[in-house]
Amino acid sequence: MAGYKWRDGKPKEDPTPAPAPPRPPRPRKPRSNAAACGTYSGYKTHKINGEEACQDCKHAMRAYCKEYRARVKRGEIIPNTTFIPGRCGTRAGYAQHRKLKQVSCQPCRAALAQYHRDWRAGRT
Repeated sequence: MAGYKWRDGKPKEDPTPAPAPPRPPRPRKPRSNAAACGTYSGYKTHKINGEEACQDCKHAMRAYCKEYRARVKRGEIIPNTTFIPGRCGTRAGYAQHRKLKQVSCQPCRAALAQYHRDWRAGRT
């Protein structure tokens, strides 16, 4: 408090202590089960740690992606970008339409509108 003085002429001291300096981040302990380099898991471990992936891990990642695309093409697996019709008519169905950049159907829009009506009614 600048300018304020006690009766004896001494400036008033601030009773709050100064904040402690921030602690430095703790060094992370290496994982005991870290994946070996040259595998898909090794590539992901590099990325989680914020490191540049080594060449062996990059090659493993390319091989994994190539095999994944081949399995999708053969129809062995279905990627998670397909629409699940069982969700239509719900708020989750509306969110799925938005995620897949589709025009939402009327039941999904109605479910979202009902959700908003209920939410606004509960706020008052």
